[in-house]
Amino acid sequence: MAAGGAPGASLFSSGEALVAGITGLTDSLNRMQQLCFSRCCCRVGPQGEVLLRGPPEPHLEVWEKACVDRCVSKHMQTHQLVGAELAAAHSAAAAAAAAAAPAAAAAGAAAARQPFSFALM
Repeated sequence: MAAGGAPGASLFSSGEALVAGITGLTDSLNRMQQLCFSRCCCRVGPQGEVLLRGPPEPHLEVWEKACVDRCVSKHMQTHQLVGAELAAAHSAAAAAAAAAAPAAAAAGAAAARQPFSFALM
């Protein structure tokens, strides 16, 4: 729980959550850039060298622009879909925890009223 111990409180401060969100977004954009660049504009050799598909050009060809556009679009759609699924799962888990909290508190109170017994097998 958070420092205050309040149920439903965040484990992270708002600053930590903001930094984590920015870090995740930056990581996603870097992966998208590397993936789409390697698929559409060049290949990477076994030693990490860049193997161009043709002579170096200052501008992207039409087919390269279309490829990058499709690649970025697919990556963003996937990112949105996964984000929505994670948000739904998080909401369901939070609702289940909120529903279970009163029952757990009642069970704890009932257990506190019962005398302690130790059973040997």
